Amino acid sequence: ALSGASLQGVFRNPLVDPHIIGVSAGAAFGGTLAILMSWTPLFLLFSTFTFGMVALLLVFMMAAALGKQNVLILILAGVIISGFFGALVSLLQYLADTEEKLPSIVFWLLGSFATAHWDKLVTLVLPLGLAGGLLLRLRWHINVLSMGEQDARTLGMAVQPVRWLVLSLCAAVVAAQVAVSGSIGWIG
Repeated sequence: ALSGASLQGVFRNPLVDPHIIGVSAGAAFGGTLAILMSWTPLFLLFSTFTFGMVALLLVFMMAAALGKQNVLILILAGVIISGFFGALVSLLQYLADTEEKLPSIVFWLLGSFATAHWDKLVTLVLPLGLAGGLLLRLRWHINVLSMGEQDARTLGMAVQPVRWLVLSLCAAVVAAQVAVSGSIGWIG
C-alpha cells in the first residue's frame, strides 16, 4: 500500500500501482526463476529485487529511447515490460517439472500469506524498514511531485532524481513483498 500510494503521487494518477509500471512482473519472474533453480529464500529475495529493478530500468530505457520523460510514456512502457515479464514467467512455468516445481511456482504466483512464519517476517523487515522509512521521509517531495513537474521545478526540486529514488524504493518494497508472499495484485 505504501508503494502504491507513493507511485500514485509520483505519477499523479490514482490508478497507478506496482503492477502497472512492471516492477511486480519483473519481481515475479525473479521469484519464479529462484523457485525453478531451487535457490534459498535469501537468493529468492535478491532475485525478486534484481529483476524488479531490471524491469524498472527497462521502463526508463524505453521512455528515454522515445525521447520523453512523460508520465504517460512511463506508464505505457511499464505495461509493455509487464507483459514481457509475464510471458517469461509463463515460459518458466512451461519448462518447470510438472510434479515438483510447477505446483510450487503456481501457488507462489497466486500469492498468499498462508505460509507466513517468523523467518519470512525477518526477510521482509530489513528491505521494508529501510525503503519504507525513506519513502515516508520523502512524503513531502512526493506531495510536491503530485502537483506536477512544472510546479515541482518551480519550487526548486530536482524532479528526475527524486522520481528515480521513489521508484527505486518502491521497487525494493514490492520485491520484498513478492519474495515473501508471491505476487498479490491488490496490495499496491
